[in-house]
Amino acid sequence: MKKTFIIIVITTILSFQLSICFVNAHGGVVNNVMEKLNCSREDAIYFIGVVETLINKIQNNISRIASHNTSKRAKNLLVRQTINNYFLSPSSWIQVTSLNRKSIKTYSIDRYLRRLSRLSNQPYTEVELLFVKDYLALGNIYGYEDDEYGNAYEFNVSMWQIFRGRNGDSIVYADGTLKMFCFIFFKPQGSDAWCLRVKNVTARETVELSELEKQLDRIIIR
Repeated sequence: MKKTFIIIVITTILSFQLSICFVNAHGGVVNNVMEKLNCSREDAIYFIGVVETLINKIQNNISRIASHNTSKRAKNLLVRQTINNYFLSPSSWIQVTSLNRKSIKTYSIDRYLRRLSRLSNQPYTEVELLFVKDYLALGNIYGYEDDEYGNAYEFNVSMWQIFRGRNGDSIVYADGTLKMFCFIFFKPQGSDAWCLRVKNVTARETVELSELEKQLDRIIIR
């Protein structure tokens, strides 16, 4: 019942182009969501579209924040907008890792974005972030009573993120990281509108792009 309720509310409060998520159909993503949510194919497509829309907005903002073509003033505005519109709070955290180090570092989303805004002053003139649309893994949905938000739901979505750092026309660094987004779906106090926000982002694994292609070949039914 809770799963059906979430689908109905999400499809009511958000609108987007269905075409963005049809690319997942051949990869079994839609079937995976149908199984986890016990819902129709149409509802699964809507659900995937909601998640992809939010994540695409985040990745677009992050790329602009890290670009040397974005002014300092615009970067500061994008940082505030990204936190306020897409994350639960400035203290929401995100994990980062790379091929050059085996440890995983955790930053508040505010600190992470502000560090990212300075990348164009260091090794990269431009940063590109892409999420692989052919792979999206949905975890279970949990409903609970939150002390601050009341009736709330949480679910995890795992996606592969491709990072490319450029210096001029040359790619000086690239990798693929499996990111797990923890989403929270809630009604703010005093509001009748439901909100979908990212609570935190966990880094699960970082590999070279050639290795990522092999992993996806094993996962995706082509």
